[in-house]
Amino acid sequence: QDNKKLRIPDFNVTVAVSTLAYPGFELVYWDGQLKSVTVSGKEGAFGDITAGMNAGEAVSLLGRPAERNENRLMYYGSFSEQTRSQDEIVIEVAPGPAGEVVAGLEFQHIFYD
Repeated sequence: QDNKKLRIPDFNVTVAVSTLAYPGFELVYWDGQLKSVTVSGKEGAFGDITAGMNAGEAVSLLGRPAERNENRLMYYGSFSEQTRSQDEIVIEVAPGPAGEVVAGLEFQHIFYD
């Protein structure tokens, strides 16, 4: 576990950042609220989507991505006016023996000004 303070001058705020690292996982909390989860090990999963699975299968579960930036498929949840935030899922893909595979997964809870 790593704990630190992060000053964000654009928003005039300081947050307490706690990072928990596990084999194949990293969880980041801002002021005790989950900010992001990164899955890089094959034992990790978001529901039925696992690192190492065929990328086409992952897309069939989530639907068409909102955008693709090179090897990153991005999905966005609904914007919440109340919390001025939105969830984002990123699937990183890499070449595999039978087409693209899921190389990593990332969830972020994004806060807006």
